[in-house]
Amino acid sequence: MTPASWSPPPPRIVPAVRRALTFGIVAWHAGCIILGNTGCFVTWDVPYAAEENEPPIIDGAGLADGEVLLMDGDEPFFATAFDPDSEVPLLFSWSAGTQHLFDEPFANERDSGPDEYGSIVTVPYDPSLNGRSLNCTVIDGEGATDTWSWPVEVL
Repeated sequence: MTPASWSPPPPRIVPAVRRALTFGIVAWHAGCIILGNTGCFVTWDVPYAAEENEPPIIDGAGLADGEVLLMDGDEPFFATAFDPDSEVPLLFSWSAGTQHLFDEPFANERDSGPDEYGSIVTVPYDPSLNGRSLNCTVIDGEGATDTWSWPVEVL
């Protein structure tokens, strides 16, 4: 399954419905206790509200987001990122102009911590990249993304 084909599950229940169900359950048990009825034992699955996924955060790169990348040859480049709410490895997808630098997104764990990831690529020198952008998109395990872009100026 690729990150592009995965979509998060829908939330299981909204807070207003959960409150209504909780009130109904409390009323049922209160009636059973007051009436002294011993046939009020019921079991059920308690629904929960799904937590919203926070996107990953690119926290560093060779240049600040939007800064011009000057190319006079093959250019090594890096980006680092973390996910504030997941320990699943992050995927890095790199593109230059309209071409992807790799066939599939990939993950590299950094030495500084188990939840921090980094990626290093070499952007091949190509005069046709002049005026286009180098893009790094980071994808978490639930499909949320963060993207940084750098305009390319070929010297």
